[in-house]
Amino acid sequence: MRWFVLRALGERVAHELAQLLAIGVRVFGDEFGERLVAFVEQAFAPAFDVVQNGGIAARAVAVFGEHGTDRAERVVVELAHLLGEELVLALARDVRGDRARAPHFLAQVVVERHVRELRFAQVRQSFGEAQHVQRVAALLAAARAEEFGIRVIGIHFVHEFFREQTVNSIVIDKDTSSADLDRLAQIAQDVVALARAKGASASDVAASVDLGLSVGVRLGEVETVERTRDRGVSVTVYFGQRKGSATTADLDPKSIEQTVEHACAIARYTEADPANGLADPALLAKTIPDLDLWHPWDITPEEAIRLGVEIEEAGRSFDARINNTDGAAVQVGAGMTAYANSNGFIGTERGTHHSLSVALIAEDGAGMQRDYAYDTVRRASDFTSAGSIGRKAAERTVARLGARRLSTRSCPVLFVPEVARSLIGHFLSAVSGGALYRRASFLVDHVGKSVFPSWMQIVERPHIPRGHGSTAFDSEGVATRDSDLVKDGVLARYILGSYSARKLGLQSTGNAGGVQNILVATGADDFNAMLKRMGTGLLVTELMGQGVSLITGDYSRGASGFWVENGAIAFPVEEITIAGNLREMYSNIVAIGGDVDPRSHILTGSILLERMTVAGE
Repeated sequence: MRWFVLRALGERVAHELAQLLAIGVRVFGDEFGERLVAFVEQAFAPAFDVVQNGGIAARAVAVFGEHGTDRAERVVVELAHLLGEELVLALARDVRGDRARAPHFLAQVVVERHVRELRFAQVRQSFGEAQHVQRVAALLAAARAEEFGIRVIGIHFVHEFFREQTVNSIVIDKDTSSADLDRLAQIAQDVVALARAKGASASDVAASVDLGLSVGVRLGEVETVERTRDRGVSVTVYFGQRKGSATTADLDPKSIEQTVEHACAIARYTEADPANGLADPALLAKTIPDLDLWHPWDITPEEAIRLGVEIEEAGRSFDARINNTDGAAVQVGAGMTAYANSNGFIGTERGTHHSLSVALIAEDGAGMQRDYAYDTVRRASDFTSAGSIGRKAAERTVARLGARRLSTRSCPVLFVPEVARSLIGHFLSAVSGGALYRRASFLVDHVGKSVFPSWMQIVERPHIPRGHGSTAFDSEGVATRDSDLVKDGVLARYILGSYSARKLGLQSTGNAGGVQNILVATGADDFNAMLKRMGTGLLVTELMGQGVSLITGDYSRGASGFWVENGAIAFPVEEITIAGNLREMYSNIVAIGGDVDPRSHILTGSILLERMTVAGE
């Protein structure tokens, strides 16, 4: 028996841990403070020869214990653990007896499922981030490992709670995000204090956890079911105006301390930069409003699979020419972040993002075409129906059949909303601090100058309830606020964080980490009215390639869409290139439609340009 144990858990432990996902183990991360783990039987059972009806050989073991006057013993040894979370398992003594005793050994250390479920809520509340690691050693005794001649001398958990579930029963059954945010905030504050103790004159820390479920189906069959859980701590320290940064995905106190030490070492050997430093304390957020961003979607993988099948089937049944698919996807996401700095700021935010999508393939005598449809929301109840997403994808795909090329010409171009926002995105990049202080933008020194037609307005609204870009403070803790970006066609300000602002001799605009919700003022015309307004020209529904230079403004990208004649779609087109210069394109915008696409933080309708060059045959 000793040979089997040492071979499986000694010589091969690192290999097994690295390979478990590849051989069938799925790790499903749930709420912060909880991981749902589903194991297959093959991983370690061959070494012990103890596969049983209850799946004991494939279960994990976690150790839970006392807090205050409550005692919640849970022993669930986890034979599969991500290497990045630093599970260290070693055997100091033999497992006495022959292989026949192995099932008895495992059965004794696994607490029955109904007992675990009964005590789970108490245990989750029992554990604090700082106390968790210190209690592990004491809890090992409660596991009664000595009865079997085993001493586990290193099981390193970092705020990870485990319970086993079958794939079909995994569900976020309780929202503990408020408590989890408090724990993240405490970690961030503790790291700031640690950086100060290491000699840093200033520091800031971001601690985050991101959870997700992703299900993919194709042709009515399940392709992927994946539960993700990412976490990390990012620390930046300053020694005067010398800066060092480091990150870790391990919340173990020793690992965090090493990360701080690495950041300090980097700072000590870098050159001083006068622009380095924390945000101006006067600009930090004083209040953090509730922006209605947190809407966890309690959906099981089984339910998500059914939903994906429904979306795909709605598209496949729409038209007989749809004979294949790239699959449908259901994605559930949630994230929590705490930010703290040595100026005394501490802020926490949480948010959810969910999406449904499908891509279909149709074929006729002229060839095959592919298109897609999707929806993305903060709150699952805001989704359009599954059937409508599938049918929209089908309509778009079938409409592309028989696509042809155009001869080279100059003509009006209408960008549909989901493509039009890329034009606004190029503008945002060109007025962002990083490009400006490097003088790598065609809009350098353009504040106060006309960029768009005089009727055009672009504003930033960071506090829209359930907005895709809504936030109360930027990544430096600076309060976000409503402000004009373009007023009457004139550039009103740049997009700056503290560093780029200092490089330019300006003040942060609360955009460290990027822009929030961008609203482009629209007209009253719906999509059909915009087609009629264009008359004859090119409708662009898809762009390809990255042929955009922010330095010169030159624009050249592959495109596909439809040729429009007399305000009506005539035929689909493909394999064309549209070209121009962004400076001229922006000044020659004719109209912006009222058909705003709400699925992004850039909210715009379709954009009609007076003229562009279209290169084809």
